[in-house]
Amino acid sequence: MNDDNPILDIAKLYIEAGLQVHPCNGKIPKVKDWPNRKLTFEEFKGHYSQGDCLGVVMGKSSGIACVDIDFKTHGSGWYDVFRDDLGTPIVEHSPS
Repeated sequence: MNDDNPILDIAKLYIEAGLQVHPCNGKIPKVKDWPNRKLTFEEFKGHYSQGDCLGVVMGKSSGIACVDIDFKTHGSGWYDVFRDDLGTPIVEHSPS
């Protein structure tokens, strides 16, 4: 475990689980051709800088879907309708 940087711990776990992850500067991936690259943990560390975010590839190549619900505009109504079908969400709050 890396007490100084939990992002590296999370990246290592995700990579070991087979997920395609990339370091990002804000919302911008730092790796060229990122949709087609599956980094090893060593490659991830080579592109990573303190303060970077962790991006996980979504969509057909990963089989992972992400739904962005804007609660400020009552987007939660959609989630309430499909809650039973979607299961338990992972909730991440962003400042935007």
